[in-house]
Amino acid sequence: MQDKANGLVPYKNLRYYFERLPYAENEEDYKQLLPHYVNRGVLGKSTGVLI
Repeated sequence: MQDKANGLVPYKNLRYYFERLPYAENEEDYKQLLPHYVNRGVLGKSTGVLI
């Protein structure tokens, strides 16, 4: 399943954030987790294949 708004796989997107959020210690760390700062290649673009 993919998020039609941005073409990302929601599971991979949420997993990325939940894995990194506990390690954020300061404002800059949290800022790097904002969607417009995250490298979309890391989040796993959808291939159009439903999972």
